[in-house]
Amino acid sequence: MRGLKKIFGHLFLLVTIFSCASDDTEDELTQGPQLMVEAYVFANEHVDHVKVARIHDDGEADLIPINDASIKITQGAVSANLQLKSEADGIYEIADPSLVFSGQETIILEITHNGMVYTASTKFPPAVESLQITNEYINITDVLDTETPLTTLSWNEPETALTYCIFSRTTQTDSTSTHPIQPSNDSPLYRLHNENSVDLYADHFTHIGSYRLYVSAVNDEYIRMYTSDQEPELRGAPSNIQGAWGVFTAFNGLSVDITVE
Repeated sequence: MRGLKKIFGHLFLLVTIFSCASDDTEDELTQGPQLMVEAYVFANEHVDHVKVARIHDDGEADLIPINDASIKITQGAVSANLQLKSEADGIYEIADPSLVFSGQETIILEITHNGMVYTASTKFPPAVESLQITNEYINITDVLDTETPLTTLSWNEPETALTYCIFSRTTQTDSTSTHPIQPSNDSPLYRLHNENSVDLYADHFTHIGSYRLYVSAVNDEYIRMYTSDQEPELRGAPSNIQGAWGVFTAFNGLSVDITVE
């Protein structure tokens, strides 16, 4: 999913800074193979983004993709081995696109590489219900009033207060026709929200084309990763992977399609 890569880059930056610290506890945590893991499971969707890479021993910024890992995801009686999808990026997927996960049982990730086993677990957050958008077609080329919202996303939330995130899945983009207004720095996309409705303005869109906006509640591991740069002195780089850096988390949302003209 586009945009989640931004979070992975943010995570890598934090780990790089964190691994340079001199605290004894931090030194212990950064010994051995420093694997980076970025793994997402979407309820009732094909698992196609488990990214595994290694940090350069000499401190170079680029990650080294891991292409020979054995990866398995299990939920209850359902278990699937993953195969390499992208050698250049170290991304793995489940071979059978019809095999999907759902429900409240714990989801377990197991990565085996060079004789080491790295594990993580997560659960699906409560499902988003009744996702709605007030305007599915937006013409932003003629927009003059940037103070008026062009459309509003809203959804029903359960009794328990949750934190949400909105992701953008671009389904079709006209790369030759970019938005004439400078994109906003405070776009609600990929940000955390505690409310159950969000207004979208002209400068929240960057390209002409079709978008799929996906809204899901997010788990604590995602929230910690997203807000980790606010922690004092970066004590504890964000990770829920046993033996490695990174995040394994699940989403349980709904999508709406929107056309930007």
